[in-house]
Amino acid sequence: MIQEAEISRYAIFVDAGYFFAEGSRSLIGRRERRHGLQLDAAKAIETLKQVAAEHLSHQEMPRKELLRIYWYDGVLGRNMSDEQASIASLNDVKLRLGVINEEGEQKGVDALIVTDLIELARLNAIRDAFLLSGDEDVRIAVQIAQNYGVRVHLLGIASDAQSQSEQLRHEVDVVMESLTREQIQEFLQHTPGDNLKIIAEAVRDFVTDLAPEDREEARIRFNAREYDIPELVDRRLLPHCRERLGRFLEPDETKLMRACFWQFLSQTNQN
Repeated sequence: MIQEAEISRYAIFVDAGYFFAEGSRSLIGRRERRHGLQLDAAKAIETLKQVAAEHLSHQEMPRKELLRIYWYDGVLGRNMSDEQASIASLNDVKLRLGVINEEGEQKGVDALIVTDLIELARLNAIRDAFLLSGDEDVRIAVQIAQNYGVRVHLLGIASDAQSQSEQLRHEVDVVMESLTREQIQEFLQHTPGDNLKIIAEAVRDFVTDLAPEDREEARIRFNAREYDIPELVDRRLLPHCRERLGRFLEPDETKLMRACFWQFLSQTNQN
C-alpha cells in the first residue's frame, strides 16, 4: 500500500487569456476574440489532465497525483459567463476570476496566478506545477516556487508566432511540447457567426418587451426617417445585449444592434 509520503501532488495553472488567444491563432492563424470561439470545457480539462499525467509518467517514484486545475479568467461585471459557470462546475477545477475592464482587457489574473503558485509551494501542497501561460509577469512566482522545491513545467500552444516570454521559458525547469493544432481542435471551435445571432435574438426580445410609450416614440422617429434610437431606450438596449454576450460589443456589433432594433420595430408595427 502506498503511503501518503510516497504521493507527490501537482497542479495545473491555466491563463484563459493566453489559452483562447493562442488557441485561436493555432486554429485560424490569428487571434480571435472570445465571442468567436466555442469551448468544450470538459474535453479541454481532460486533455490537460492527460498531457500532465503522460509527462510525469516517465518519472520515478513517488507516485504523482493531481491536486486540481486552476483556471484563471476575467469576468465582466458581477456575473460570470455561461462558459465560466460550466468550467466552475467541473470536477478537479477551481475557477479564479479577475476582471475585464471597459476596453475588454483582462486585469488581476496574473496576480492570482502568482499568489496561488507561491502559496501552494509554501505550504508544500504540490511538488510539480504545470503552467499554461506566456506572460513574463508570472516569472517571479516561478522563482519563488522553485525556492520551495517545486518543479515548474511550462506548457504552450503551437502557433505561428512565439507566444511565450523568452524570460519565462528560461526561468522554468521544463519547457514542454506545445499543444498541437489537432489537440486544440478537439475542444475549441471557431464560430464567428454565433455572436451575430445572439445580438439579433437579444434585440428581438428587447423590442417585444418594450413599453408602449417607448415603442410609440421610436415609431414616430422611424416614420419620420430619423434613425437615432431614443436615448433612454438605447441606454437600456446596449447593456441588455452586453449581458447576453457576456462582454462589451464591438463597434460593428453596436451598429448591427441598432439596425436590428429598427428592423424588429418595423415588423411589430406591421403586425
